[in-house]
Amino acid sequence: MAINSLRKKKLAEKQVFVLGNRPEIYYFLNQLPPTYFPVILPFVPEFYSSFFEKDLINALRSANVVIVFKDDLAKKILKLKRIKSLFDNQFKLIENKENYKIYYR
Repeated sequence: MAINSLRKKKLAEKQVFVLGNRPEIYYFLNQLPPTYFPVILPFVPEFYSSFFEKDLINALRSANVVIVFKDDLAKKILKLKRIKSLFDNQFKLIENKENYKIYYR
């Protein structure tokens, strides 16, 4: 599980951003989400695309660790140009599991 991995890597104290509908991770890490959108509804990116993307980028800029769950919604969000650029330039993939990936700044 992603939480155990963060604890083993001593990253559980770092600010984490979860890209996926898993708000319980914040609970188990005893952290508040760095965004107003800890749960991402499927229609949100299309309906509020510019606001949503700006908020997501601001939250990602404050995070040291990003957990990306491998689902269709995350794949769609990672295709947004500014989000993809932020990941490509500022984060390094440190773990790639069947259900999730962990990136670190």
